[in-house]
Amino acid sequence: MSNVYRVNGSSVVQCNIRDITERKRAEESLMLQNAALQSAANAIMITDKSGKIISVNEAFTKLTGYSQEEAIGQKPNILKSNNHPDSLYRNMWRSILSGEVWKGEIENRRKDGSIYLEEMTITPVYQTQNEISHFIAIKNDITDRKRFEQELLQSQKIQSIGTLAGGIAHDFNNILAIILIYASLLERSENKGRDKILESSRAITRAVERGKELVRQILTFARKTNVVFEPISIVDVIQELLSMLRETFPKVITFKEEIEEDIPFIYADRAQIHQVILNLYVNSRDAMPHGGTISTKVERQTKEQVQKRFPAADEDLYICVSVKDTGEGIDKSIMSRIFDPFFTTKEMGKGTGLGLAVVYGVLQSHHGFVDVESERELGTIFRLYFPVSLINEQIVPAVSLSESLEAAGTETVLLVEDEALLVESVGQLLKSKGYNVYTATDGLEAIKLYDQHKQEIDLVITDMGLPGITGKDEFKILREMNPDVKVILASGFFEPEMKVELAEAGAKGFIQKPYIPNDILRITRSVLDAKNGDS
Repeated sequence: MSNVYRVNGSSVVQCNIRDITERKRAEESLMLQNAALQSAANAIMITDKSGKIISVNEAFTKLTGYSQEEAIGQKPNILKSNNHPDSLYRNMWRSILSGEVWKGEIENRRKDGSIYLEEMTITPVYQTQNEISHFIAIKNDITDRKRFEQELLQSQKIQSIGTLAGGIAHDFNNILAIILIYASLLERSENKGRDKILESSRAITRAVERGKELVRQILTFARKTNVVFEPISIVDVIQELLSMLRETFPKVITFKEEIEEDIPFIYADRAQIHQVILNLYVNSRDAMPHGGTISTKVERQTKEQVQKRFPAADEDLYICVSVKDTGEGIDKSIMSRIFDPFFTTKEMGKGTGLGLAVVYGVLQSHHGFVDVESERELGTIFRLYFPVSLINEQIVPAVSLSESLEAAGTETVLLVEDEALLVESVGQLLKSKGYNVYTATDGLEAIKLYDQHKQEIDLVITDMGLPGITGKDEFKILREMNPDVKVILASGFFEPEMKVELAEAGAKGFIQKPYIPNDILRITRSVLDAKNGDS
């Protein structure tokens, strides 16, 4: 800017000079930052403190389908999939508004309606030392990676079933032999007193418990189920596995355990943790073809202890599970590759190389860590580190078979089951507790009986796998006949989605087969005592 003045007839020009070096540097810095933002491989979204989007990069537009013009000025909830509870978003905002960095996996919805899974980190940006002005969200599409992990897990589950099939068959045959022998003894014990009868009865009960547990174990990792994170006892998972493996692994392999008392619960998917630890045991077994020892250790470790191996560990407490064998060990030349998918040192046809890849993937999805130490001919030790949930809920233990439940009643029950011996035995059980019982052997017969006696029938217990029409279809028809009908559904396995659907449709209870007398009596009494509308 300049001004012209006349002094004594002469023109004088006055100039004001300003140093704009810093401004130019700031502009260049902003241009550089914007160029970096736009060229970043990860999707980036910047919002103001209220959550309004003020900037996105090209990777964001490719990921979400929204152009920059469409996204800017909107709230991030344009991406909301409605597949998460509102509490997740409340906790997210509570964290970032308090100045914490939020990390997590979340399902979002693109502009075209398709769902994708992203890994997201939200970082608060401070205008002053104590005032947050913006939030930066960095997003990474992990849809394909998660799908691949699930395919790996399912493929490895199938391999595990084949690996254990011989041992499982052997154990199941032993269980059946115990039942047959003691049933035979019962037939011949009428003159040998009540004590002999009770002894045989208890032996049969224990054998059935073993059989039921074995089936449950198989279903745990053979079925493709939804990932369900919940508080679980990792000690229970390990003890269940060891109970099965002592029966199925070669007898030349011995097991040792060292487990701290009062190990807290972790927040995890039970089926995946079951599979991970099983993989390590199978790996140890394969490393000891001539026998040896598998040692399991479970202990607490602080953040500082875990950070010595994994600097990224940020939880205050971890549970460390160690599985150690006395096998052949792993050659140092391949240690860096053992977690790679499909990498295996086993002979053709004896391994897919999926086991340790699954271990690594599941630990990552649980925000945990895994490491390994090994020396040739001296054995291998794997360590799994699981973060402990801040909300360390306790799981109520299941009712034991040995507990005596006096769940009697005088109501009328319609029992629907296509297996004649089950109809007779369950019917007699209910009658022994005072209930009146109608029985049907298929869904159509059950519907006809209910139509004739619906004024007196207080409860329907029905198997899902019926001839004619399924238990699910029978249930729907009963609900059309009487929206207030109380129905308990029984099955050897309920798919998670199916169970949710049936519960939402009005099913009042579920019984896992094989039928356990106390479970039947307890659930029957609970459903009958519940008011209509209660779940």
